[in-house]
Amino acid sequence: MLTGCGSSGRKWRDTDVIDAYGTVTRNGKQIDVCVCHDLNAVYLYYDDEKHELFGTAELPTDEIGDNDKDWRLGEISFSDFTGDNNGDLQVYLSHSDMSESYIVWTWKEGEGYVYQPHDSWFHHPIVVNDPTDEDPVDDFSMYEGVWLGDADNQSDVMYIEFDSEGKWKFYSNGDMMDEGYLLYVPEEDVTYIYSSRGGTIDGGQIELEGDRINITTLGNFSHLVSEDDSGEGDSELYHRDISEFQGTWYYDGDPLADTYIIIDSCGNWSYYQRAPGDTEGTEMDYGTFSYSTDESSTYYANSAMYDGLSIRVFDFDEGVIIWGDEGAYYRIDG
Repeated sequence: MLTGCGSSGRKWRDTDVIDAYGTVTRNGKQIDVCVCHDLNAVYLYYDDEKHELFGTAELPTDEIGDNDKDWRLGEISFSDFTGDNNGDLQVYLSHSDMSESYIVWTWKEGEGYVYQPHDSWFHHPIVVNDPTDEDPVDDFSMYEGVWLGDADNQSDVMYIEFDSEGKWKFYSNGDMMDEGYLLYVPEEDVTYIYSSRGGTIDGGQIELEGDRINITTLGNFSHLVSEDDSGEGDSELYHRDISEFQGTWYYDGDPLADTYIIIDSCGNWSYYQRAPGDTEGTEMDYGTFSYSTDESSTYYANSAMYDGLSIRVFDFDEGVIIWGDEGAYYRIDG
C-alpha cells in the first residue's frame, strides 16, 4: 500500500507533485512508477530519468461531485484486483466533510485503466475520536464472532463474521459476498455497517439484543456463542452429538449435485465428486469430525487423505451444514 500528478499523451511537468512511489506488475514484469494527480485523473509515470507517462486513470468526477475540489489523495494500491497477474489501481480520497471515497480501476490490455463503479464507493463518513475523550469508541467486541441469518428458505444460507475491531465478512451459501467495517456515531448512538464493495448492505444500522442482532439492510442474525444461565457473561459452547449428522448431504440440496458427503454415526465422513454421467461419484477425501473448542455449532472435518487439512463446518440449521468455503449442504436421506 502507498500513501496518496495531470490525460492521454500528457507529459511530465515541473509543476507535477509526486504523491507516491510504487511498483506495478505488468505481464510478469516489475515496473517502478511514481504517482501524481489533479482533479480529473490519477497519473502514473515511469520512475526513471525520462518520466514518460505509464498510465492514466480518469476520475469519476460525477460521483465525487462537481463542487468537491478540496479532496486529498490518500492510500494507493497497485494490487492485482482481478487475479490476472497484472497490477490494477485502487485509491482512497479524503474529503473536507470528513468522508472518504474508494475508487477501483482494473487494467485491460488495449484499454488501460478501466473504472469499476460496482467495486467503488463514495463519501462514507469517517468518525474521528476526540483526543480529549477518555473512552474512545473503537471496541466492537460485543459483535465478535459468527452470526447466522434466520433461515427462511433453503435457497439463501447467510452468516456474517465480525472481529473485535468491527471488520466483517458476509457469506451467502458459503461464498464470501461482501466485507467491510463498522462505525459508531456517538451523536446518534448508532452503529452503522459499511461495505468495501457498496451494494445493498452498505449504510445499514445494527441493533444488538442479547444473542441476536438486526442489520436493517440484511435482517436478523443469531450468535453462534450464547451466554450461560449464570448471567456472568461466561460462554457455554453448544454442539450436537456427532451421531446427529449421520446421513447423505448434497450440495445446495440437489440429489444430482456434483458433490455430496456421507457421514456415519461415529463422525466418519467421505467427500464424493461426480464427473458428467457418473451417478455414484468418486471419493475425493475422507476423515473424521472434531468439535471446535471456542465456537458453538462449529466443527472441523479433519482429512485423513491430506495431511494438515481441516475443513471448518457450521451447523446452520436442522439438516443444513456449511462445508468450508464451498457452501451449504442439505441432508436428503439418513
